[in-house]
Amino acid sequence: MLKASSTTQSNVVIITFSGEVVLSNVDKARSVFQEEMEKSPEAVAFDCRGVTSLDSSGLGMFIGFSKEAAKRKMKIILFDIPEEISRLFNISKLTGFFDITTGEEFKENFLN
Repeated sequence: MLKASSTTQSNVVIITFSGEVVLSNVDKARSVFQEEMEKSPEAVAFDCRGVTSLDSSGLGMFIGFSKEAAKRKMKIILFDIPEEISRLFNISKLTGFFDITTGEEFKENFLN
């Protein structure tokens, strides 16, 4: 099961995911992302601290989000990624594809 919520601060949309970001939940996550993109934020940040599992569909979803944001000249930030999930990004060589940071660094660098 995936829970998704969003807030906006300083023209940055923060989408919080908790639970499984897997094939059966990707449509829900995409729906939240698309709804928030309509607000034309400067950046979209994903709070991943509550993510318990991620599969290849979830990785593909984040890549799709990044491509969509790039078309609109927006940044994608992932923060507070659990270590197990972070390893998947490393193994998949996707760490350079995203701005990955801690929650504290995110607040310092992107929220005024």
